[in-house]
Amino acid sequence: IGATFSVACKFAYAGGDAITKVFEYTVGDACDGSGLTNNELKNIIYPNPATEYVNIVTENNANICIYDLLGKIIYTGTVKAGTNSIYVGNYANGSYIIKLGSENFLLEKK
Repeated sequence: IGATFSVACKFAYAGGDAITKVFEYTVGDACDGSGLTNNELKNIIYPNPATEYVNIVTENNANICIYDLLGKIIYTGTVKAGTNSIYVGNYANGSYIIKLGSENFLLEKK
């Protein structure tokens, strides 16, 4: 009880790109699984692939950076708790990495 464990999940995309995310959980008092709590900040990025706007839903204010696959910073800013939209319509078609707080996401622009 009270032990923390990590689960690593690898998400593979067509073309060979992949993201590995690590989720940390803490075991509570219940033996039925209801005592598990996810300690990770919940962030959602959609639609993916995006054409004009990408929506970012986050529980807390966070810094955001968008990089191309060569590591060049394309966008930096801050998002507030709730739903935020970022215009990506002027980005070239391809893959981009979004760093939101301590999480990384792969965004496809079409």
